[in-house]
Amino acid sequence: MPTYSAVRDQNHETLRRSVIAAAEGLLIGPGADAVTVRRVAQQLGCSTTVIYSLFGSKDGLANALYQDGCRLLQTALASVPHQGDPTRYMTDLGWAYWDFAQRHPQYYTFMFSGALPEFTPSSASLQDVAAAISLVSAVIEGYRSAGVLITDDVHQTAKMIWAALHGVVQLFFAGHLGDQFAAQGIYERVLITIIGSLLVE
Repeated sequence: MPTYSAVRDQNHETLRRSVIAAAEGLLIGPGADAVTVRRVAQQLGCSTTVIYSLFGSKDGLANALYQDGCRLLQTALASVPHQGDPTRYMTDLGWAYWDFAQRHPQYYTFMFSGALPEFTPSSASLQDVAAAISLVSAVIEGYRSAGVLITDDVHQTAKMIWAALHGVVQLFFAGHLGDQFAAQGIYERVLITIIGSLLVE
């Protein structure tokens, strides 16, 4: 028979997940500006005190949501099948990043475009982003060790690729690259150029 403490912990975690789900609904629906403790409490029919007791502050709730977004990104990148051909595999990873941004634009702009005013991700949240990008670093390191890619700094190269791809996504979201077809064409050219610059001739 479950102990009192076990039941209490289970109920606490269930409530915590419910709060995060409500915040996610606001993020996906009205947008990042709607993710406030008051609005989440209204969604759940509870007091703001309940949410503060679980997360400590609005930033605590925002960080929980941020870390959920990081897990979505990690899943998207990790689900790409490994390829022996570095051009194919790194291209597939690049398109997985694009697909993540298109499928979860609210999460993307919240995590990488400052969509939630006055929110600064915690060190734990930033570590979760780093963990997602480290998947790319590991791929680059594997190909570098095999002698098919050239790079002096694996982690810096991964961040360079990320920065370039983010730039295209961000410009597309801001309406500067035309329709999705045009933006995808630019994205593809950026991918080809970056990957080609790393390949051993």
